Amino acid sequence: MQKKEDNNYIGVIDIGTTSIRFILFYTDGRIFYESFKQISQIYPESGWVEEDANEILNAVEFVVKETINKLGGTSEKILALGLCNQRESTLIWDKRNGEALSPVIVWQDRRTSKRCDELKKEVGEDLIRSKTGLMLDPYFSATKLEWLLTNSSTNNFSNLAFGTLDSWVIFKLTGNHLTDVSNASRTLLFNINTLIWDDDLLSIFNIPRSILPDVKASYGDALFGYTKKDSVFKREIPVCSLLGDQQAALFGQKCFKKGDIKSTFGTGCFLMMNTGKEKINSKNNLSLETPPSIFMLLNLMPVSFSIAIVTSLVLYATDSNVARINSFLPVDLEIPIAKPLA
Repeated sequence: MQKKEDNNYIGVIDIGTTSIRFILFYTDGRIFYESFKQISQIYPESGWVEEDANEILNAVEFVVKETINKLGGTSEKILALGLCNQRESTLIWDKRNGEALSPVIVWQDRRTSKRCDELKKEVGEDLIRSKTGLMLDPYFSATKLEWLLTNSSTNNFSNLAFGTLDSWVIFKLTGNHLTDVSNASRTLLFNINTLIWDDDLLSIFNIPRSILPDVKASYGDALFGYTKKDSVFKREIPVCSLLGDQQAALFGQKCFKKGDIKSTFGTGCFLMMNTGKEKINSKNNLSLETPPSIFMLLNLMPVSFSIAIVTSLVLYATDSNVARINSFLPVDLEIPIAKPLA
């Protein structure tokens, strides 16, 4: 007997580093439709990587509209929305009108390497590591944000908003300035022990608290707001989840038990392991992560390792004709898993 189709859907916006997706799921988890649009990366100087915040918004609108057209042009059957995103990428905007005041400085960007070296000499890494689980590195948001504020055309920050890309898109869709713990934990400004923005860290990086988003967790009756009626959805839909992409993948791959590992291959390669209830302080520069919010109910913690250049290298090789690659096709790989370093 043919299964009767469910007429209600859950929508997920995926803000990747080189593409934007909108995936519409039936409520039983099957995919109804997926729309995709590639976004550009900009390289103003050696080691600098930027993206256009408005191009990202336009791509979100494109994939959402394409998908809604598959529903007959209406979003009324979409019950709720979630969002996952490239994590550390940073921008600032005007709270009053939502105008982007900077490019997006992408997580791959290395322009603040010298500043990180200065801070290692001035304050060391022990305090930062104990509060964030992270090493002091340009990869994370704090020195990117400090650079943006230092190079801003204004010294009056009262109307500025900072965010990673989850905050930017949610602000444009709902009007709310919010993030979640998995994204906040990748900024070097968020204390993963207390789960709040940390005054010591804000002081080290010269960041005013007023520009930071409020932090919420994506479990239980979580609500990040409703889409505005003048948004691409044309009606109010609850946004019930924000997750950094790698924590989202850990949850999506059902790594619920201690020792479970996921490795995902996108722009970069990211390996993450569920370490159970134990908070591991790595001796090999692995990152201690704030978990997907639902894991917090069970007091579970992940540790991670990343390789920044994977698919992006293939894109470069393709675009510059240094390799004969005609298209991206699935490849089956047998990868031996060694005992991860701690």
